[in-house]
Amino acid sequence: MAEFIDQADVRRPVEMPRMGERYAIGGLHATWFIPKAFGRSTPTPVKLIDISVAGALVEAPLSKHLHVGSRIKWELNNLNGVVEIRNVREVDGVGQYGVSYFRLDHDLSLLVNRVVEKVREENNLSTTWERRSF
Repeated sequence: MAEFIDQADVRRPVEMPRMGERYAIGGLHATWFIPKAFGRSTPTPVKLIDISVAGALVEAPLSKHLHVGSRIKWELNNLNGVVEIRNVREVDGVGQYGVSYFRLDHDLSLLVNRVVEKVREENNLSTTWERRSF
């Protein structure tokens, strides 16, 4: 019988399932606004490790305020959006958060798509279905 793994338990490494094909981007920087008590939030610099049109892998400080299901406001190039944490794990004392985009400003959505397209072009990549033989 398969062992149940609590993805909110940051003490155990957990394989992060993909919603879309992710592309390594070498650490694009953004800002999260981590919610704290009384509706206040703290701006926190984060690094995007890889990105897809559906979500990203984000490296950020571990926080008791961040768990699976948390929705976090984030900012990239002065554009705003909200991501939802799907997975959390600790790697060498740093949090890695698998997130899906919950809500993106139109311009942020265009930026994400341009970044993914640029990475595909630079690496001569195509979409998964084009590369697979059925």
